[in-house]
Amino acid sequence: MKFDKERGSSTALECFMKDHNISEEEAAKKFREMIENTWKVMNEECLRPTPIPRDGLKMLLNVARVGETVYKHRIDGFTEPHVIKDHIRAMLVDFMSI
Repeated sequence: MKFDKERGSSTALECFMKDHNISEEEAAKKFREMIENTWKVMNEECLRPTPIPRDGLKMLLNVARVGETVYKHRIDGFTEPHVIKDHIRAMLVDFMSI
Protein backbone atom coordinates (compact mmCIF):
# COMPACT_ATOMS: atom_id res chain seq x y z
CA MET A 1 0.00 0.00 0.00
CA LYS A 2 2.85 2.34 0.80
CA PHE A 3 4.47 1.35 -2.50
CA ASP A 4 1.24 2.12 -4.38
CA LYS A 5 1.02 5.57 -2.83
CA GLU A 6 4.64 6.33 -3.71
CA ARG A 7 3.86 5.41 -7.32
CA GLY A 8 0.77 7.60 -7.27
CA SER A 9 -1.57 4.60 -7.53
CA SER A 10 -4.74 4.19 -5.53
CA THR A 11 -5.32 1.19 -3.32
CA ALA A 12 -8.41 -1.01 -3.59
CA LEU A 13 -9.60 0.49 -0.31
CA GLU A 14 -9.29 4.04 -1.64
CA CYS A 15 -11.14 3.12 -4.83
CA PHE A 16 -13.91 1.46 -2.82
CA MET A 17 -14.19 4.54 -0.58
CA LYS A 18 -14.52 6.78 -3.60
CA ASP A 19 -16.96 4.52 -5.45
CA HIS A 20 -19.26 4.18 -2.43
CA ASN A 21 -18.65 7.60 -0.88
CA ILE A 22 -17.79 6.11 2.52
CA SER A 23 -15.10 6.60 5.15
CA GLU A 24 -11.92 4.56 5.38
CA GLU A 25 -13.23 2.85 8.52
CA GLU A 26 -16.48 1.85 6.79
CA ALA A 27 -14.62 0.59 3.72
CA ALA A 28 -12.20 -1.45 5.85
CA LYS A 29 -15.16 -2.98 7.73
CA LYS A 30 -16.85 -3.87 4.44
CA PHE A 31 -13.61 -5.44 3.13
CA ARG A 32 -13.34 -7.58 6.30
CA GLU A 33 -16.96 -8.72 5.81
CA MET A 34 -16.33 -9.57 2.16
CA ILE A 35 -13.18 -11.52 3.06
CA GLU A 36 -14.97 -13.45 5.80
CA ASN A 37 -17.88 -14.30 3.48
CA THR A 38 -15.50 -15.37 0.73
CA TRP A 39 -13.65 -17.72 3.10
CA LYS A 40 -16.98 -19.28 4.08
CA VAL A 41 -17.91 -19.86 0.44
CA MET A 42 -14.46 -21.25 -0.41
CA ASN A 43 -14.51 -23.65 2.54
CA GLU A 44 -18.04 -24.82 1.71
CA GLU A 45 -17.10 -25.38 -1.93
CA CYS A 46 -14.03 -27.39 -0.94
CA LEU A 47 -16.31 -29.78 0.98
CA ARG A 48 -18.64 -30.43 -1.98
CA PRO A 49 -18.07 -33.22 -4.48
CA THR A 50 -16.38 -31.83 -7.57
CA PRO A 51 -14.68 -33.12 -10.71
CA ILE A 52 -11.76 -30.77 -9.97
CA PRO A 53 -8.83 -32.70 -8.48
CA ARG A 54 -8.28 -32.07 -4.76
CA ASP A 55 -4.68 -31.05 -5.40
CA GLY A 56 -5.93 -28.24 -7.64
CA LEU A 57 -8.37 -27.06 -4.98
CA LYS A 58 -5.65 -27.15 -2.33
CA MET A 59 -3.38 -25.08 -4.57
CA LEU A 60 -6.07 -22.41 -5.07
CA LEU A 61 -6.88 -22.36 -1.36
CA ASN A 62 -3.18 -21.93 -0.56
CA VAL A 63 -2.94 -18.97 -2.97
CA ALA A 64 -5.80 -17.33 -1.05
CA ARG A 65 -4.05 -18.09 2.25
CA VAL A 66 -0.84 -16.46 1.04
CA GLY A 67 -2.75 -13.37 -0.08
CA GLU A 68 -4.46 -13.06 3.26
CA THR A 69 -1.21 -13.53 5.17
CA VAL A 70 0.77 -11.06 3.07
CA TYR A 71 -1.85 -8.31 3.26
CA LYS A 72 -3.42 -9.02 6.63
CA HIS A 73 -4.36 -6.12 8.90
CA ARG A 74 -3.89 -3.66 6.03
CA ILE A 75 -0.12 -4.07 6.15
CA ASP A 76 1.70 -4.78 2.89
CA GLY A 77 3.91 -7.76 3.65
CA PHE A 78 5.07 -7.88 0.04
CA THR A 79 6.90 -4.55 0.09
CA GLU A 80 7.59 -4.74 3.83
CA PRO A 81 8.74 -8.36 4.24
CA HIS A 82 9.73 -7.95 7.90
CA VAL A 83 5.97 -8.13 8.60
CA ILE A 84 5.79 -11.74 7.36
CA LYS A 85 9.26 -12.86 8.44
CA ASP A 86 7.87 -15.19 11.13
CA HIS A 87 5.52 -16.84 8.63
CA ILE A 88 8.34 -17.40 6.17
CA ARG A 89 10.54 -18.83 8.90
CA ALA A 90 7.74 -21.18 10.03
CA MET A 91 7.22 -22.47 6.48
CA LEU A 92 10.78 -22.79 5.29
CA VAL A 93 13.12 -23.02 8.28
CA ASP A 94 11.15 -24.48 11.18
CA PHE A 95 9.30 -26.86 8.87
CA MET A 96 12.59 -28.37 7.72
CA SER A 97 14.07 -28.83 11.18
CA ILE A 98 11.82 -31.70 12.27
